[in-house]
Amino acid sequence: MCMKTEFLFLTILNSGPKHPRASLDVFLRPLIEELKELWSTGVEAYDISLNKNFNLKAVLLWTISDFPAYGMLSGWTTHGRLACPICMEDTKAFQLPNGRKTCWFDCHRRYLPHGHQLRKNKTSFLKGKHAIRDYPPQSLTGEQVLYERIRQVNPLKTSDCGGNGHEVKQRGYGDWHNWHKESIFWELPYWTDLNLRHNLDVMHIEKNFFDNIMNTIMNVKDRSKDTVKSRLDVARFCDRKEVHVDNQGKAPFPNFRLTQPAKEALLKCVKNDVKFTRREIFRHEES
Repeated sequence: MCMKTEFLFLTILNSGPKHPRASLDVFLRPLIEELKELWSTGVEAYDISLNKNFNLKAVLLWTISDFPAYGMLSGWTTHGRLACPICMEDTKAFQLPNGRKTCWFDCHRRYLPHGHQLRKNKTSFLKGKHAIRDYPPQSLTGEQVLYERIRQVNPLKTSDCGGNGHEVKQRGYGDWHNWHKESIFWELPYWTDLNLRHNLDVMHIEKNFFDNIMNTIMNVKDRSKDTVKSRLDVARFCDRKEVHVDNQGKAPFPNFRLTQPAKEALLKCVKNDVKFTRREIFRHEES
């Protein structure tokens, strides 16, 4: 059945250094035109259960992608201090001076209910900082995003620049906005009415979290996130003296790292008690 014409679809593979990045809208143009038709006039289809034709209409509820592709689809760049497309300019992210990475540590407490005891905590999160008066970012409607954010910045549409003009950033880019283009999806007449326009595929997110956690607690060489630079950043921002680097430049053994007996017990459990399906074993052998 999957090889029949009516069930075939075109897959666009654009990997490598020359993938379209911000100019992905060039490839989405045929899709957008079909979606407009399916929304406005519809197409004739056949209902086999009723044995008659009917007018079929359709709507695109949201996109599903990983986080980098989120930026390609939405027009909001998903890296740097303003990477979060929900917080936007109201982000609490900051740069780690030693790790040289953007950090979102302690950005979540403002989502807690007012009066929550963790909002008053000054020792378990950022050193000496409470979140009593921190409020979550404003929840914007589609119309607010388009007219009060995108149209105020007025980034180029891919169709206007021929697909090669998104390298030139608009005024304020990286400071108070991350818009590099006006996405082609805003051409859909219902796009501003959707509260959730882009979804994240959790597969890669879950894998990255799992890999980083396991590499850190197992202290895997060159893959653990527990480094001297990270310890220096912890000493600067957090009140956790038990993991601070001492005057001799040595880092004490952290309580989150497994000892050798604990590692052996974990590996023994995985080997003897964890069960895998044949498909998972086959995929592991292939890789």
